[in-house]
Amino acid sequence: DDRLRHTLSISMSEFGDFNRSVCLDVQRVILGVDFKITDYRVLKPCKKREDAWKTCRSVCKVWKEVVDSLFPFKESRTMFRAIEKGNLAAVQMLIAIPQFDPSDECNEAIFYSVYKGKTSIFKALLNDPRTNPSEDNNRTLRRAVKSNQIEVISLLLKDPRVDPSKDAKAIVGEVFNRNPHNQEVLNLLAKDDRLKEQVEIRLTEIE
Repeated sequence: DDRLRHTLSISMSEFGDFNRSVCLDVQRVILGVDFKITDYRVLKPCKKREDAWKTCRSVCKVWKEVVDSLFPFKESRTMFRAIEKGNLAAVQMLIAIPQFDPSDECNEAIFYSVYKGKTSIFKALLNDPRTNPSEDNNRTLRRAVKSNQIEVISLLLKDPRVDPSKDAKAIVGEVFNRNPHNQEVLNLLAKDDRLKEQVEIRLTEIE
């Protein structure tokens, strides 16, 4: 009920320590109803829950902290919808929430940003130390090579968390499987000592 929520959102400074704690507990129970987990595979309940979260966290600082602690980020597709829409501001907001982990689902978010060609969002996720851009045999780098995303490839190769040497054959293979004459990507990969040998091997095979 909107009236009840308005009453509960009164400044906490009006309460003593004990009453403040009780009030927070009451708010947590009431707000938690909005985020009761249903089948997270069904889009509509997830979207409805996401809309309720956005509305409630905009009420005041206390509600923002409460709903962020309650919202089931792991079961939500909030990040992926933001990536699809190219909404960098939404991605940055999510990254700033302590309860949100951009590495969930085997670092799917950073891969998805490259899959969708959202370079600005990719950069934001790459800059987060919790993200592992080399997850799943350098899947993100392989996707960037496959889709000729030069800037993304360059950033990944410079990142200390990425070691392309163990997946060199697969990474270089993405170029030759798609376009063996893509000189720009080949040159970029060949400049990396960890990939140079594999590039030369593949070039010899097609001569």
